Amino acid sequence: AQEEPQAYGGSRNPYDARSPHDARNPRDARRAQQAHDAHEAAMRAFGIALKRGFAGWRVHVLSNDPALPRQLGMKERRRTPLFNGALECRLFGFEIFAPREMAATADGG
Repeated sequence: AQEEPQAYGGSRNPYDARSPHDARNPRDARRAQQAHDAHEAAMRAFGIALKRGFAGWRVHVLSNDPALPRQLGMKERRRTPLFNGALECRLFGFEIFAPREMAATADGG
């Protein structure tokens, strides 16, 4: 009997837990979660920077992430579907308002 070639690091099944291509690998899941958390923190910081430095401006951001407005902490005024090649995206339009704490101090309250 002829033996089957072994792929995926010696495992025949690409979904076997010993496979380096297994999405269930805990180290990969940890790295993916860390990358997700870093992305969320970066978007939060970007939203804060927009509110602090660009109050009164209109900003448009092209993204394929539908959660972008929530990540920025802002409500989009406009959401236009576009395609970047084959990738479906949205052009989010925002009106930037000062953060609440800055608006309260500017109003004297």
